[in-house]
Amino acid sequence: MNLIQKIASQIMASIKKKPSFFSCTQYRLPTKQELREIDDCNCSVDEIIQGTGYAIIGRGIKRQEQKDMILNIIESLCEIDPDNENYKEALEKAKKSPIKGSRQ
Repeated sequence: MNLIQKIASQIMASIKKKPSFFSCTQYRLPTKQELREIDDCNCSVDEIIQGTGYAIIGRGIKRQEQKDMILNIIESLCEIDPDNENYKEALEKAKKSPIKGSRQ
């Protein structure tokens, strides 16, 4: 393996896999299989918040219904791995997140 191939291999290995559920706007809750995939990716707090937000809201305006769906997803992740501090922190951050157009 030449130097360029070695560097390319290292770069590809360092690229973190993104859960497929986070790749497009879904407007729905993830399946159990998709929740397991999210759990397998070891996402950071920000990746969880951004990924669930994009999957549920896309580029739209967050309303209470969407916020509830986001909270539901993160709570489901907490149930899968109750010791995961990123899930706990993401849940607290999502709970505090304002809803557009509201006075919360």
